[in-house]
Amino acid sequence: PASVQMWGITAGNAVGRKLSGLLPELGLATEDIMAKVKETMGEKSAFHEDCFKYNATGGAPRYMKFDVVPIMSADGNVAGAMLMFEDITEDVKVKQSLKRKTKVIGAIYNLSTLVSQPLTMNKTLQDGLEVAMGVTGADAGTVYLTEGRHDLVITFSKNLSRQFVEGHGHVKIGEGFTGTVAKNGEIYIISSVASDKRPATDLSMEGIVSMAGIPLRFRDEMIGVLELYSKKAGAFSSGDMELYTGIGEQLAVGVRMAKAPLNEFGRILASSKSLADVAAEILALVESEFDARALWMYIYDEKDRRLKVIGQQGFPKGTLNDLSIAPGEGIAGKAFVDKKPMLLENASSHADALKPAEIAGFDDETLIAMPLLADGDAIGVLCLYPNVRGPGGIDNEYLNLLMVFAYQIALAIKSALHLKFIKI
Repeated sequence: PASVQMWGITAGNAVGRKLSGLLPELGLATEDIMAKVKETMGEKSAFHEDCFKYNATGGAPRYMKFDVVPIMSADGNVAGAMLMFEDITEDVKVKQSLKRKTKVIGAIYNLSTLVSQPLTMNKTLQDGLEVAMGVTGADAGTVYLTEGRHDLVITFSKNLSRQFVEGHGHVKIGEGFTGTVAKNGEIYIISSVASDKRPATDLSMEGIVSMAGIPLRFRDEMIGVLELYSKKAGAFSSGDMELYTGIGEQLAVGVRMAKAPLNEFGRILASSKSLADVAAEILALVESEFDARALWMYIYDEKDRRLKVIGQQGFPKGTLNDLSIAPGEGIAGKAFVDKKPMLLENASSHADALKPAEIAGFDDETLIAMPLLADGDAIGVLCLYPNVRGPGGIDNEYLNLLMVFAYQIALAIKSALHLKFIKI
């Protein structure tokens, strides 16, 4: 070979040596490459391989493009072969990263769509586990939920024997693999359950070879553990931590929503005589669930083509009674038109954050404007000041749950307006 400098070997050290003796020093698959060289020379045609993986000597695996071109003599015979390698490891890593991100986005989208529906706990866990298994390629799974302050109980499982589920249906937080995941709130991966003392010893009898434990945490509350199992060694990778984190976060929101008092909306609509009564009770419920300092709700009046405040909480009585804005006006108006949540971490830095200016005393607060969307239509906006200040005070779980609440509120109000139970 003319040059093998990319492997740290100079041409002087390589010239005159047999290819079959040099390849092992480079960490290359000698038999495979020699076979391609002989095939190329025999057929007098070039060979190209876009990508192959090899274990570089003393380093991490690398990816190469590989070409073998026959060298012809003047009489038409093959006199030799030229081997060309191109290191494409970084390109492959970029593609793999994009593939992982696409998988993460797809998983989070599927789970967020799931948790936005009014499902029972059993249905939430069943559908959530199936999505998680599908996107990770797991063969089985369990969901443990907390019971009291010290215990975890299997609430749903898939593709595991009844004997196993009954034998491991109850564990203590802090004990064993599952308990450790819950106690530390961290993702744990085991490439081989047979060589690890933490998981249950009879997992191997279920055909399980590797597993991952994912904490289900909603804000600061540990609510359970998702365990995924595979019949293949090393099926779960530390490179997919972002995926596992997204699955855990979204499933935790789903569990929290299944526990949330969403059925209260139906009771509120059934017992209320006016939209103002509905708004007052809904805002009281949202205030308690989301620790809001103050909040108010707009409903769009199609006749006047204005967003009108129908209820308020946390302001002096009557402060917002006559407040109305046009679609697109202010932060709430923009959230309505764009059909997207708006989050301002310092309301005073945005001139159009509030309208009108008589809403005083909250100019340095975090402000959220959440559109009320029902079947794709915006019917209003829910605005609130959470009891937090400054950047980073509102996390994705808070916003996800608020989004689901807003969706349920919008469906309930739209149905009631359509059936004329209430009117603007």
